[in-house]
Amino acid sequence: MNNKLLPDAQSTELKSSEENLNDVQPSLTFSSEKHLILFALGFLGVNFFSFFVVLFFRLILGHIPGQINPGFLQTDDFLGLTNGLIYFVIIVTMMIPLSDHIPNIIATFKHKKVWINGLGYTALIIIISGIYSFILNITGLTVSDNANQSAITALVLNSPIDSFIWIVLLGPIVEELTYRLGLFSMIKRKNRIFAYIAVMLLFGLIHFDFTNPNLLNEFLNLPSYIIGGAVLCFAYDREGLATSITAHIFNNLLSFIMIFLGALFL
Repeated sequence: MNNKLLPDAQSTELKSSEENLNDVQPSLTFSSEKHLILFALGFLGVNFFSFFVVLFFRLILGHIPGQINPGFLQTDDFLGLTNGLIYFVIIVTMMIPLSDHIPNIIATFKHKKVWINGLGYTALIIIISGIYSFILNITGLTVSDNANQSAITALVLNSPIDSFIWIVLLGPIVEELTYRLGLFSMIKRKNRIFAYIAVMLLFGLIHFDFTNPNLLNEFLNLPSYIIGGAVLCFAYDREGLATSITAHIFNNLLSFIMIFLGALFL
């Protein structure tokens, strides 16, 4: 791959202002330790920061006059708000190891081909996922939303604004910095094929609920997430971070819209 956002590249400068994607992707020189830090912040940070965010709200609500309903902590509004704050805190924290590269990363989003290719990779996810769904249908297997998708659907319908912020905007950024710039780039320094396999599987498993009594349904949904992870890895490996982020955002935006359409017409 030429002139991409990869750890083994030699320059941190934009090669050109032309619209050719071979020229607009910034190259970053990262140590393996920095990739590991990004992965750890994203992978472990959700649980780590969520503890402090929830604790903060519990302490604040306990001292607000008027006795706000304690049940608020169990509502979708609260979950949407806390998820947004958690992802925001993770992104801000990730900016520390990325501080030297932020201007170059932001600059890549000004190029229209990044957004066009992002749409293309989103279409690729839809096509391959559609083929998988067709195979399931012709085999007679019945698949419903897994626990992860069911929870997201409830959050979107009950708390749309908060959900839009963290599902469509913040979430894709955090996951691309975590699994593509962090884990994929770190493993790719040693073995590209293993990097694809490891990140695809892990990306699928983070959306898997091992506590769900209907584990068959979880397993049948798993390939859809693995497909998405594979395409996003390919987008990152071939085009760079900006393209994988835009593809991830477009994919989540489409899912967000489909949830509303499904609620209206089904």
